[in-house]
Amino acid sequence: MNRIQNISYPRSGHHLLVNLLHDHLGDAFKYADPYGWHNEKGEKTKSEPKKTLEDSPNCNYAKNHDFDLKLEVNPNSDITHIIQIRKPLPAIVSYFQFTVDEGAIPDTKESWRAFAVEKAAYWQAFYEKWVLVPPSTSMLLWYDELISEPVLSLSQVLDFCGIDINEEEVRKTVAKHSITQKNSADSFKYYDYSFFNRLQQMCL
Repeated sequence: MNRIQNISYPRSGHHLLVNLLHDHLGDAFKYADPYGWHNEKGEKTKSEPKKTLEDSPNCNYAKNHDFDLKLEVNPNSDITHIIQIRKPLPAIVSYFQFTVDEGAIPDTKESWRAFAVEKAAYWQAFYEKWVLVPPSTSMLLWYDELISEPVLSLSQVLDFCGIDINEEEVRKTVAKHSITQKNSADSFKYYDYSFFNRLQQMCL
C-alpha cells in the first residue's frame, strides 16, 4: 500500500473513509494520528502517542487538518495525498456540534456565530490551498461523493493507494456500514437565512 497523507477539512468524512479502509485491508492498514486521538486501526481512544508518517515508518496512512495552513508538501517524499472536503455550511454545522459535544465551547447562538465566522474563513483558505491548487500527486474526494457513491469512492481510493480492486469485496465492505448524509444546515437549531447566506458568501 502506498503511504497516504489524508488532508481533510474537519467533518468531511475522514473517519468514515478510515473505517472503510481498515475493514477492507485489515492489518495491512496502519494509521498515524498526529493529534493522538486514534490508534493504528483508526479507533478513537484519545490516549495515543502522536504520530506522523515521517516519524512512523511502519504506518501507511495519516490524517492532517492543516489547521494553521502551514503544512508543506515535500516533492521528494514517497507520500501522496488524499484531499477531503465538504460543502461549507453542513461542514461548519457538523464541526460546531462536534466541538460542543467535546465540551470545548458552549452551545449558544453567540458561540455558534463566532465559531462559524472563524471556520468559514478557515474553509475558504483550506479550499484555496488544497482544492484549487492541489499537490500533483493527490486525489480529491468530496464528502457528498463518498456518501452518495461509497462503492465507487472506496474503489477509487484503493486504486490510488495502489491496492488491487475486487468490486465484490468492496461492496461487502461498504455493506457493513450505515452511510447516510448528516447535519443538514437548514435543519440546524441556530439556522438563520441571512447569517447562513453571509457564511456562504465567505466561502466562494
